[in-house]
Amino acid sequence: MKVKTRELGAATYLTPDGSLTEENLESIRESVRSAGAGGSANLVIDCRRVPSIDSGGLEFLQDLSTEMRDAGGSLRLANVSPVCKDILALTRLDQVIPVYEDIENAGRSFL
Repeated sequence: MKVKTRELGAATYLTPDGSLTEENLESIRESVRSAGAGGSANLVIDCRRVPSIDSGGLEFLQDLSTEMRDAGGSLRLANVSPVCKDILALTRLDQVIPVYEDIENAGRSFL
């Protein structure tokens, strides 16, 4: 899976191109590690190209949210598909990780 990374303002933005499944997580983990090395404590995952999330992806998001919070930052999700929104709601992960309609609003939430 390819992951586009960019830093803008107070956050790093990751745009994965594929499902957040156990098989695809290494690419996004590497991007998160690289972002952390740059000193960014706030992260937005732009999910516009993420069609689905499996249990491994949910666990990854939960763990990442905890790590970000422990580092003094936070995680936001943006452009989440209806299917993924349902998955996040069913698992109540949307109660832990803020979900925004677009990356602009997600980014502004850090201000």
